[in-house]
Amino acid sequence: MIYVNALKKDDKTPDLILKLSDSFRYLLHEGQKTEVPVQQEILHLKDYINLQQERLLRKVKVDFTAKIDSETTFIAPLLLIAFVENAFKYASILKGENHLISIHIQLRDNHLIFRCQNPFRHHRIR
Repeated sequence: MIYVNALKKDDKTPDLILKLSDSFRYLLHEGQKTEVPVQQEILHLKDYINLQQERLLRKVKVDFTAKIDSETTFIAPLLLIAFVENAFKYASILKGENHLISIHIQLRDNHLIFRCQNPFRHHRIR
């Protein structure tokens, strides 16, 4: 997607490259640590979400909120990204447009509440 944007000389290309670079840097450096500030983890999620929104354009809409009462709280790095990746993966295979992905993070009184939801429904094959 970034390559196609570059070929089109799209003005968004430098920002997308920077977000991708930041994501790789986070994975390589912060991903090796045992704990990171929760704000850093949220920034990583936001960069990933922005890249996916650009990639999927009209396919998905994202409702993202993060309410953090303490910026000094630490969590394990890459704790939440797998759930967000999964939400985009399965929403991307749905037919149609404007599939809602809801991602809500709340840190209150040292308790992390995380909710990630997409409209994909898996039906068992019998």
